[in-house]
Amino acid sequence: MRKVTAELRNYLSEQATETEKQMITTILRQPKKAIEMNVRQLSASGYCSSATLVRICQKLGFKGYSDFRLALCEEIGYQNSRRFSNYDEKLDSITMVSEILKESINALRQVWKLMDYDILDTVVTRLSKSSLVHLYGIGASYLVMEDFMQKLTRIQKPALLFHDLHLQLVDAGNVKTGELCFMASYTGQTEEMIRLARMVHENRGVLVVITQYSFNELSRLADYVLYVPRIEEEVRVGAGSSRISMLAVVDIVYQRFLASHYEEDYERILKSSQTLEKVKVEFDDRKKEEDILTNDL
Repeated sequence: MRKVTAELRNYLSEQATETEKQMITTILRQPKKAIEMNVRQLSASGYCSSATLVRICQKLGFKGYSDFRLALCEEIGYQNSRRFSNYDEKLDSITMVSEILKESINALRQVWKLMDYDILDTVVTRLSKSSLVHLYGIGASYLVMEDFMQKLTRIQKPALLFHDLHLQLVDAGNVKTGELCFMASYTGQTEEMIRLARMVHENRGVLVVITQYSFNELSRLADYVLYVPRIEEEVRVGAGSSRISMLAVVDIVYQRFLASHYEEDYERILKSSQTLEKVKVEFDDRKKEEDILTNDL
């Protein structure tokens, strides 16, 4: 992990211009606040241009502000990456419930802060134009993609998702140029998902990855990345806040898509709801008839 703050201090003392010094001092004073801002907001708070901020990042060896921001996030532990004590056997039920809910609420707040709205709108536009959507994930991430699959099915958006990893590999091999693919992986380092991503890349598919806010292989391979906070350790008792965060991102994409296709998709959702309600009523009626026959016997 790079020590970004140390690099900033060295640059500040050795070669920074007066304008750059003002910007660097602003970052060092409030690094947590700095990484919540985009390049325009941060440069304005440091009373310099966006070009100056980007130039500082590049002089430190980063491609641009996004890479700098990621490295700074990792150093200061902004996402509070640690092993939570929710599973401490000494905690009483009230405290444990409180800690778990706090963790989930914090994760959702960080999703909001990490959201890149330009990328979100671009992904939604791609989704609108795509005739077929491919979905990939394993473990808890598969459940996230399954939720997305159900949502897309309700609005009659063709999508493919396979529980079997081998079938996911077959599907990735069949991706055609320009087809949209969504992949969920909290760590972004899962070997199977990396293999799938490379196959999609080789077939020139468009890959959207939902992953933690850090340097990882999947974010490097993706065309678009929708970030969730890095809160849980890689070794976890169970995926809690990470799953909630990724489900929130899926909901955001889906709701944004609905907002841009309200008239046509509202009718589809209404129709699917009516169909499900009709099936439920028929099931309840049949159950009542069976109960009556059982009682008569």
